[in-house]
Amino acid sequence: MRRSLAFLASTAAFAAACIPHPSDDFKEYEDKTLSMRQVAPQDAGPPPDAAPPAQAVEGLYFGACFSQLAAGRTDRVLRFYTTTKFVPSAGGGALSLEITPLKLPAGAITDETFGKASTTGQAFAVKDAVVDSAGVFTATFGNVDVPGNANPISGREIKLENTVFKGRFADPKKFCTQLSAQVVQPVQQALDGPANICLFIEAKEGDKYLDPAKADYVCNVN
Repeated sequence: MRRSLAFLASTAAFAAACIPHPSDDFKEYEDKTLSMRQVAPQDAGPPPDAAPPAQAVEGLYFGACFSQLAAGRTDRVLRFYTTTKFVPSAGGGALSLEITPLKLPAGAITDETFGKASTTGQAFAVKDAVVDSAGVFTATFGNVDVPGNANPISGREIKLENTVFKGRFADPKKFCTQLSAQVVQPVQQALDGPANICLFIEAKEGDKYLDPAKADYVCNVN
């Protein structure tokens, strides 16, 4: 009888050890990636010789944001479906953006089709952000939510507060921003400066997802 009880106890302990604990796994991920998520801002290089387009621009852009949350991995960038409208003026122009998260690819990134049908969650937008004579602009969004099915890092909802893009709109085929925000879920993390870059590349419905290289994520706004 004692042997049977001992066997049952050891079996129960083994089974308990095999049960996954998502909260413990995520805590372990946080601990292991803390130093990578807190990397110092990198030099974005000399300022480009750029000015905003002289003609109006309106179209779709594939957005990819490489942040400190990705812990240095470009397969963990956040992706967005972005409608863009730029109206030039004598001193620069005005830029309007509507940005919607894209669902995680079902397979390889470059096999996924870009389009409105792949969006998820709520869009965040800015209207008529001032673009100066060097193409530099600041877009303030406030609170931004990225659903878990658009988060390749942990699959959890990301909540940002005080979200601001400071970017440069010069080449109508591709523009960039630095991302500043306070992450309040699922971790507490400040995002600021050249270590958090979003690229926006001209695209059309039905195009394949783009997969920029790590070296492409630079944006000089000085």
